[in-house]
Amino acid sequence: MYKGGTIPRRVKLIFFAACIALLLGVPGCGEATAEEHMQQADAYFQEGQWDEAIAEYTKAIELDQELAAAYVGRGTAYGNKGDYDEAIADLTRAIGFDIMSEDAYYNRGVAYLHKMYYAEAIADFTTAIELSPEFVLAYCGRGSAYERTWQYAEALADFTTAIELAPELAMAYLGRGQAHEGAGSIAEAISDYEAFLTLSTNPDLNDWVSRRIEELGE
Repeated sequence: MYKGGTIPRRVKLIFFAACIALLLGVPGCGEATAEEHMQQADAYFQEGQWDEAIAEYTKAIELDQELAAAYVGRGTAYGNKGDYDEAIADLTRAIGFDIMSEDAYYNRGVAYLHKMYYAEAIADFTTAIELSPEFVLAYCGRGSAYERTWQYAEALADFTTAIELAPELAMAYLGRGQAHEGAGSIAEAISDYEAFLTLSTNPDLNDWVSRRIEELGE
């Protein structure tokens, strides 16, 4: 036991060295864990700060190179920036580490959809649905891919399922309306477009859909 409250010189030196190491960021001295980087990355992601989120997910990956969730997060952030090749690369890595990640398949499907790789998008959305049968956005994604490849019956089926699962989801009515329009069912298209307008809070899309209704009604 130390007498008189005096700290031995050796202990002082060790404490001083530890403080310097902490300030300099020496590994093992107060360095954030992969989980802590993930939490910070997720917070940035929620705020739409994609570059900051990517930086934090990258730090998590540097500490744990098989952390599938970090690749999903970083890949999705890349996708939200429009860097679809980077997104596909990261999400493919995520699937390699966690083949059961429906989020990885879904987000890779979205990236493929943006790149107009429709067959690949359909395959990924289908896998996401198989892993999570009530994955509403995956039905919408696959429906969009079907609609863009003129497979209107399949698109209508997927958007209808999405509406059954989430009746307040505006984008599902928009997608089904476009599929109806492509199939030549104008009355049904207008009905879905009108339903979209009652639910949507996107002024730009609302203007476009309103004009489309007018054009179809002429």
